[in-house]
Amino acid sequence: MSRSPFRRGAARRSTLARRLGAAAGLALALILATAGPAAAHATLETTSPIEGAVLATAPTEATATFDEAVGVSPDSLRVFAPDGQRVDDGDTVRAANPDEIETRLRSGLARGTYTVAWHVISADSHPVEGAYTFSIGAPSGTTVNAATLAAKASTFAGLLYGAVRWLGYLSFSLLLGGAVFLAAGWPGGARDRSAGRLLAAGWVGSMAAALGTILCQGIYAGGLPLGRALDSGVLSATLDARFGQAVLARMLLLALVAPLLALSVGRLGGSTRRGRAVFAGCAAGFGLLGAATWAGADHSSTGSQVPLAFTADLLHLSAMGIWLGGLAMLGLVVLRGRTEEPEVAEQALAAVRTFSSIAACCVGTLVVTGIYQAWRNIGTWSALTGTDYGRLVLYKAGGLIILIGLGWMARTWIAQTVTARAVRSVEETKDGRKVVTARPQRAENASATPRTTASIGGSSMRHPGRRTARVTQAPRPAGARAAVESQRALFRSLRRSVGLECVVAMLILAASSILVESAPGRIEAQGPTDATLAFNTGTVSGSVLVVVSPAVLGLNQMHLYFSGTNGLPYSPVQVTASFTLPSAGIGPLSTTVEQDGPGHFLDLPVSLGFRGTWTLAITVRSDNFDETTLYVPVTVS
Repeated sequence: MSRSPFRRGAARRSTLARRLGAAAGLALALILATAGPAAAHATLETTSPIEGAVLATAPTEATATFDEAVGVSPDSLRVFAPDGQRVDDGDTVRAANPDEIETRLRSGLARGTYTVAWHVISADSHPVEGAYTFSIGAPSGTTVNAATLAAKASTFAGLLYGAVRWLGYLSFSLLLGGAVFLAAGWPGGARDRSAGRLLAAGWVGSMAAALGTILCQGIYAGGLPLGRALDSGVLSATLDARFGQAVLARMLLLALVAPLLALSVGRLGGSTRRGRAVFAGCAAGFGLLGAATWAGADHSSTGSQVPLAFTADLLHLSAMGIWLGGLAMLGLVVLRGRTEEPEVAEQALAAVRTFSSIAACCVGTLVVTGIYQAWRNIGTWSALTGTDYGRLVLYKAGGLIILIGLGWMARTWIAQTVTARAVRSVEETKDGRKVVTARPQRAENASATPRTTASIGGSSMRHPGRRTARVTQAPRPAGARAAVESQRALFRSLRRSVGLECVVAMLILAASSILVESAPGRIEAQGPTDATLAFNTGTVSGSVLVVVSPAVLGLNQMHLYFSGTNGLPYSPVQVTASFTLPSAGIGPLSTTVEQDGPGHFLDLPVSLGFRGTWTLAITVRSDNFDETTLYVPVTVS
């Protein structure tokens, strides 16, 4: 016994829902598994007191100036005494210069070396941190732990923030792509409740993601516990930054879009072609504005070629939203209808054909802008395969190729089906003409030879049209059944194809969510310094492996591994080191070197707050009189 169309439709919806749910879970798991600390982008330019300075009297405040306006939190500047106790007032504020932050210091500071740890939010929403030292009276030892200086968000905060970003991209696509799809390819579907629910889900998801982003950004970027998400100081710091203002603009835009959608979507079915074009243009315009709220606070907003990068990011996000949102509308609304009915099937095929044309334009835009973004953020072929960022780009490109292939197959199936229908229609028309021309010939013969016709006609004349009916209708049931089966096979293939495309699309969105919070390949590819040098103090010779990691703005640590000529570990009597940046006239910045095992020396993490090629000077002393100095270039990104 065959199932009713309603049950078949329900089964299809259930299957598709399970597949999309599994895809959403897989995409979310990908984000959660790869969530990690964000990359540094803003650059520390000057400090007061000056890094490494020895002051005669205690300062009353500490300041840090960056190359761009940064977001601050109460703990953006923390000052530690030599014994590790905090001596700031616990409230970092922005100075008159938006690029400068400051905090007040306690009175009566004792002599010794003080450590200033800074942690701010750069213009592209990424956290930036580092530390430097100054001394009062004379330098001294310090017990400040490097782990205390680094402000890292909890793992759960990183997972939650990644999930919120993914939800934002997905909801943006449902809202923008769904609206454009209805206007351009399926205006009659605007009356479908499922289409309205999908648009509503996109709006609600976008608003929820924007609110969640504001709550998560402060604790994630500031390295704060989850309980401080609603802290007024943290929220204020987020909303004062460019990133927070961009999210607020997105929420305002969503509030404006809601009534416009409610008033206009339902009228699409009865509107003229011009009216639908105006609606589609307005939807695309609002989509561009929404995409700008992302592009204005991500990688494209800083660095080189900002105007071009911003435009490329804007087009990339908009094309992604139109394509993926249209795909969702096609799979969740159009193809789940009663496609067994000829009229519904024709409308669905027309919507698929229109969407194929729109998708082709979106693909072209994604390819061109994606190539430019990859070049700008990666830079070299080695970084494409040798960095996490480059590999993520490759995964995203692979998913895009799969989407294009699935779309091409769907379009080919439709073309073949339409062609087959046209051929069958022509054949049926030809058959009909043959039958129609046979009947007048019988009439003419009957009038010429009535007797013969009467004797032959017999029962045929008593039941006129019976023979003709048999001739013209007998072949049709078999042809009709074949056409129906062909149509069912076509839509089954389309549903599978669109379902797979939706799965891949969710994974692509996951990769995009990770990319915006990852260090660009140009930065990541530079990596730590790793060099082996020979040394000879006059009495002792050997080699030393020098490793400086991570070789990025902020705290860096040096590891030295000494070996004698016999290949065994060698421990010099004393090792000292300093960093100098000749291009900026900075340094030398001395760092304290301690022994950590046979032949292994390391320093306390030192803050390298400027990009460029630093010179690391390592002085190796084998006794009270003999020493040598080695020089190692360290590229800091």
